[in-house]
This record gives sequence, C-alpha cells and structure tokens, in this order.
Amino acid sequence: MSNPEHLRILAKGVDHWNSWRKKNKNIKPDLSNANLKSAVLRQANLNSVDFQKAQLTKADLVQAELVGAVLIDANLVEAQLTKTNCIQADLSKVNLLNGSLMEADLTGANLSGANLKGANFSGANLTGAKLVGANFNEANLSGAYFYGADLTEVNFFKANLNKTDFSNAILTGCNLCEADLRGAELGKANFTQANLVKADLRGANLNSAILDKTDFVEANLSGANFSKASLIEANLCKADLSGANFSEAVLENANLSDAKFGGANFSKANLTGANLLGSEKEHANFTGANLTDAKFNVTNNSCGHDAYHKPASQ
Repeated sequence: MSNPEHLRILAKGVDHWNSWRKKNKNIKPDLSNANLKSAVLRQANLNSVDFQKAQLTKADLVQAELVGAVLIDANLVEAQLTKTNCIQADLSKVNLLNGSLMEADLTGANLSGANLKGANFSGANLTGAKLVGANFNEANLSGAYFYGADLTEVNFFKANLNKTDFSNAILTGCNLCEADLRGAELGKANFTQANLVKADLRGANLNSAILDKTDFVEANLSGANFSKASLIEANLCKADLSGANFSEAVLENANLSDAKFGGANFSKANLTGANLLGSEKEHANFTGANLTDAKFNVTNNSCGHDAYHKPASQ
C-alpha cells in the first residue's frame, strides 16, 4: 500500500513534491496502489517511485522523470507520457491502452506483457527494451527506435511501423499481420517464424535479417532490400516482390509460388529447393543464382544469364 505521508506531499503539488525529493534523495517513495486518476504530474521527479498497481488513468505525466520507476500492473489507460524519461523503468503488465508516449525515452525499459493497444509511441526510443509478449495492436510506432530490443511474440497487428528502426532486434514469433512497415529499418533483425501476412514492407531494409520460416503470404515487398538475408523455408506465396533486392539471400526451400517478381534481383541468391511455380518472373534477375532442385514453370522461366538450375523431378 502507498505511504500516506508520500501521498500527502504529492497532493501539495509538483513543485512542493520536487523540492521534497531534492532534499530527500535517499528516500524511494511508495505510491503503490494509489488512486491518481487524472493526476497532473507534469515534469514531476518520479525517479525510482513505486507505482505498482497504481491507478493513473488519464494522468498527465508529460516530461516527467520516471527513471527506474516501478509501474508493474499499473493502470495508465489514456495517460499522457509525451517526452517522459522512462529509462530502465519497469512497466511490465502495465495497461497503456490508447496512451501517448510520443518521443518518450524507454531505453532499457521492461514492457513485457504490457497492453499498448492503440497507444502512440511515435518517435519514442525503446533501444534495448524488453517487450516480450506485449500488445501493440493498432498502435502508432512510426519513427520509433527498437534497436537491439527483445520483441519476442509481440503483437503488432495493423500497427503503424512506418520508418521504425528494428535494427538488431529480436522479433521471433511476432504477429505483424497487416502492419505498415514502409521504409522501416530491419537490418540484422531476427524475425524467425514471424507472421507478416499482408504486411506492407515497401522500401523497407532487411539487409542480413533472419527470416527463416517467416510468413509473407500476400505481403507487399516491392522495393524492399533483402540482400544477404536468410529466408530458409519462408512462405512468400502471392507476395509482391517487384523491384525487391534478394541478392546473395538464402531462400532454401522457400515458397514463392504465385509471387510477382517484376524487376526483382535474385543475383547470387540460393534458391535450392524453392517453389517458384506460378510466379510471374518477367524481367527478374537470377544471374548467378543457385536454383538446384527448384520448382518452376519451364514455359515461364525467365532466369537471368548464368543462373544455375537443375529442375526438380516431377
């Protein structure tokens, strides 16, 4: 339970609270289970405060300092945390439904199991953050930074990830179905067994990314860069690969059936055992590609010069 004295001090206003914190640097305030609905805590010094299970619905925490704060199971529905400093804060299992964290700094924060549906994280910094199992359904993360973050089994269904940076991040088992990843930076990220069905990755950079057994059915990958990426057993059935770059990528046993290849570059790619049946390969570049045991329609084979292929036995 909350410390009654700490609650009384906070009730006197942010200026009084900040002054008290400055004079009592060794005290870690306890506001756990506190009812702070619609509280105005703008620019408050809340570093290391215990907010476990606190009620902060619609609270104003704009530009507040929450470094190392503990907000496990806290209710922050529709709370405002724009430009808030949440470095190393513990927000696991927090409810931030429709909250705003625009340009917030969540470096190294823990948001595992958090409900972030419909929240606005545009421009937020989540470098090295832990978000295992978090729900970003329909959230706005445009321009956010997730460099090196752990996003295992996160739900990004229909999320706005336009120009988001996932470099070196772990996204294994993620649900990115119908997500907007246009222009996103995904270099060296791990998307093993992720769901990208009908996702929009136009112009995205996936250089050297790990995409083994990832599902790209009906995804728009036009103009995306998959150079040196690993797509072993990936499913790209009916995907739009127009103008995409797969040079030196590994697509062993990948399913590219009925895909649209117009202008795609597969030079020096490894397509051993890949399924290209029914795909539209006009103007695609397969120069130096390995098509050993690949399945494709001979009458529609438009492989580039010097492609190596040994059609699989029918």
